[in-house]
Amino acid sequence: MKMAEDLPPLVTLAAARAAHAAAFAAFHAAAVALPPRWRELAGACGDWTAREVVCHATGWEAEALGRPQAIRADLATPVRTYDDERFNAAQVAARRELEWVAALAELTVAHAALAAFLATIGPEEARDGRFVEWAQGRADDFADHTAQLLAWCGLR
Repeated sequence: MKMAEDLPPLVTLAAARAAHAAAFAAFHAAAVALPPRWRELAGACGDWTAREVVCHATGWEAEALGRPQAIRADLATPVRTYDDERFNAAQVAARRELEWVAALAELTVAHAALAAFLATIGPEEARDGRFVEWAQGRADDFADHTAQLLAWCGLR
């Protein structure tokens, strides 16, 4: 069996883009299906409400766009390490005033921008695995949070 690292970069990027799109669609569907009474209850993911999970995801979609854009502009852009707790808290705090519909709309816009950017990455750029890493990382995050939301409110 071929491992992901054995596949041509463009195939790997295409797979990561497809996984990102599918995972976003599943997350969005799970979020939309949440009964209104569940949207502001703590516990969707740790102490976060479902709206805060959406805000967290929006922040990471924006970061997942910004970092690859920086990489494209300068391939010498160093890998950034993150204090995930601090980053997550900042993303939730920055969107604290958003109501449910606005939070979902902002996530949808951020996702569309990232998906559009990822679609512009050609074969040569795809050799830089950081593009694949960001797309797959976002797919994995959406999949994790989808499972959490569905289990938390008993929709699974």
